[in-house]
Amino acid sequence: MSRRPRRWGPGLILALALLTGHALADDTWELGLQPFASPHDLFQRYAPLRDWFAEVRQAPVRLEASRDFLHFLERLQTERYDVAIVAPHVVPALGESSPYRPLVRSRDELAMIIVVPMDTSPRQLADLEDTTLATPARHSLGTRLARERVGAVFDSEDPPVRFLEFPHHNAAVSAMQRGLAEAAVLVIDARALDPPRPLRDEPRTIALADGSLARILAQSDPFPGMTIVLHERVQRDVLELETLFLQLSDTTQGQQRLRTFGHPRGFEPASPEDYQAFKSLMDDL
Repeated sequence: MSRRPRRWGPGLILALALLTGHALADDTWELGLQPFASPHDLFQRYAPLRDWFAEVRQAPVRLEASRDFLHFLERLQTERYDVAIVAPHVVPALGESSPYRPLVRSRDELAMIIVVPMDTSPRQLADLEDTTLATPARHSLGTRLARERVGAVFDSEDPPVRFLEFPHHNAAVSAMQRGLAEAAVLVIDARALDPPRPLRDEPRTIALADGSLARILAQSDPFPGMTIVLHERVQRDVLELETLFLQLSDTTQGQQRLRTFGHPRGFEPASPEDYQAFKSLMDDL
């Protein structure tokens, strides 16, 4: 039986060129994960992306999650990672002289929301006076946006709301559900949000991970999803890697991979100029 000749798609041809050229290395890349969820959830979510990087490089890639946001930033400052997954406000926080440069960003649109349990009385942010708001890490994008929104409502840089910090938004929501806080901050897919309703007596709700409903008191404008940044010591591969990321959306196999990455909408090019709007959120660092 004769075999049909094997056909190589353009993405695979480029990958092979990348593998057989200067990117073929025997050193291990460190892939840093910003701690926006528990380490277990982060490793489970991004193991397929790590495996793809290793497949493209034909060399090992190791995942690492920091215990909190500040330790993650410290590791970026000490250039521990070859590649890292960061929120958009981290990119300008690294500084213009940083050896890290944005490679691609996901096409996801996210939003910060402030929620309360359905069986409680707050109907708007002003009702949170003298209550506790559970938040992710203080330097996370969701918390920064939430503090801005609460401060604007009370017209104060020190509003009468207690901010109770947790490592990530899942823990913050869990604290609210356990009665440790009256409200919580989380970041979700902006496309999953219904548009604001004009009548205050029609509360907007969202289903939490356990299936329970929560009332939405406020939400931010949409903002970009995660960004992949690459250290200059491996930026010789930046054009090839960017092309491979962008081509994933072009094939059925690539689309399947994107779903395993948790970013089914794919990726788009990223440059430092795209992140200037977030610079002020981290000026105090």
